[in-house]
Amino acid sequence: MSSQPKRRGISISLEEYLTTIFKEGGHDNLVKFRKIATYLGTTQASVTEAMQRLVKDGYLYYFPYRGVRLTEKGIELASSIVKKENEIRNFLILIGIDEKESEELACILEHKISDNAIKKIREFINNCALNKNF
Repeated sequence: MSSQPKRRGISISLEEYLTTIFKEGGHDNLVKFRKIATYLGTTQASVTEAMQRLVKDGYLYYFPYRGVRLTEKGIELASSIVKKENEIRNFLILIGIDEKESEELACILEHKISDNAIKKIREFINNCALNKNF
């Protein structure tokens, strides 16, 4: 049994790899394992293991010695995760939390927050924008 909780069929850890690749331009360009390892603060061996799993599950294309690029399936999942993170981060900034802390919290909260809660946050932000009295 895996120690990592799963959503969407993959572990949170693998989701982090996908979003890192997305943020590093992997929807259009190749991203090297070294860059992923540096971004996540992990080893290239860990990256290799994760990449093998994501390729097998259809989220990535692998190009030996050159890097990886997201498949359409990978782009769809990674972009939805990043969008959710951005909405949480923007909400946290709106309520007065500094940008660095908001970024860190959004990454953590994205894995725990329901789609309904995100919907309510989005509605709140939209109401604030319309009201402009926040």
